Amino acid sequence: MTNTRSNQDEVVNRINYAADELAKGKRAMDISKKLASKYSVSIQQARDYVRQAKPVLTESISPNDRAFIFSKVMSCLEQDRLDARKEENLKEQTRSTGGMVKMVSLLTSIDQVGSWDSARESEGDYLFRNFSEVARKKKKYGDLDSLDNTDIPF
Repeated sequence: MTNTRSNQDEVVNRINYAADELAKGKRAMDISKKLASKYSVSIQQARDYVRQAKPVLTESISPNDRAFIFSKVMSCLEQDRLDARKEENLKEQTRSTGGMVKMVSLLTSIDQVGSWDSARESEGDYLFRNFSEVARKKKKYGDLDSLDNTDIPF
């Protein structure tokens, strides 16, 4: 490893290389090791390049394509889950369900603007209120029968 600092062009090239490797489906740790040996940088610095490459990869895909890819992956995971259920394979059902949960958790990082817009539309600005204002409007639910035909806050 050398102690010289990389210039901006070298850093951008390394990040783009990491993004290309991520797009090929390679694991982040494998990419980090390859970057460290190829460019004579520390493994920590290589990991940082890979972290910076993830948003570059996401931004390189158009929002419509991201939505299509997301729906196809969710569809495949759902089909895998149904196939595993038919075969009574609980382990594979659990894996597919975990994959679906992971995809849903990634949704905000895939389409941040769309997620905020849909949250704002569906909640009617509820998420964007001043928290002190919301905290003052506490509701008490002592009588469970009074909750019939009302919106429950959770």
